[in-house]
Amino acid sequence: MIFQESGLYLDYLSQYGSELCEREILQVRNLRMDQKKGDVLNLRDYLNELPDITASVCDFSNDIVKIGSEQDISNGQREKLRSLLEKFIPWKKGPWDIFGVEIDSEWRSDLKWERIKQNGLTLEDKKVADIGCNNGYFMFRMLDENPRLVVGLEPYLKHYYAFHIVQNYVRSPILHFEPLGIENLDLYPKFFDTIFCLGILYHHTDPITLLRKAYGALDKGGEIYIDCQGISGDMPYAMM
Repeated sequence: MIFQESGLYLDYLSQYGSELCEREILQVRNLRMDQKKGDVLNLRDYLNELPDITASVCDFSNDIVKIGSEQDISNGQREKLRSLLEKFIPWKKGPWDIFGVEIDSEWRSDLKWERIKQNGLTLEDKKVADIGCNNGYFMFRMLDENPRLVVGLEPYLKHYYAFHIVQNYVRSPILHFEPLGIENLDLYPKFFDTIFCLGILYHHTDPITLLRKAYGALDKGGEIYIDCQGISGDMPYAMM
């Protein structure tokens, strides 16, 4: 298993330098990646056991993210792959089909993605952030919209390694996963054209500060998609 960083992302870090707080991004990343918990170390070891297969097809346009086909892999390799994928249960976002191994995720993320697309989603040539990207399901769905760069922020390493299972076979140069959280958005001042903040705010005690950080990370004319719990009606209620 080779953990490939997006060369395009690294180019941006180098190009914008201090404006993107490159040193601070790397410091937070290294701190998160330096976790010594046994379960995290095991997950990395599992990825090193992934079968060496080339995907004949990758389809991000449908509800199920499809990587490869059953014909790309032997029965023995498929059982090995299935065993490794099961190590990452629960797969919260999905659904997936990885070389014929179907993953019925906890959340039907495809339904949420269709609702977003119905609101006139356009990501053509845009720099995009997916906050709380989990295993990266939405990041891979975004590839069908031709963005310039997609950066997923997610502090939990289990999801980082799950993303890299898929990326190991997709190897998209425009996808990059950072083990950061929404609180680290201020490290990307005026950088993103579009930010997705889906199901995140109600997990934090200070959503207003996080919204200000998200606003500061948007380039001029940028937009943010927010999915959050709310109170129906016209009264100005706020649930904190």
